[in-house]
Amino acid sequence: MADKPVNLADNYLKLADKLLNLADKQPNLADKPSTHPVKV
Repeated sequence: MADKPVNLADNYLKLADKLLNLADKQPNLADKPSTHPVKV
């Protein structure tokens, strides 16, 4: 049972990484300083 929360968290991290990569590939979305003040 201890493995399940870790796997869930890992899946969420991978999903967040995919979304960040998508945002990076779309300049019209990533080019808004008010919504993306910090570039990671």
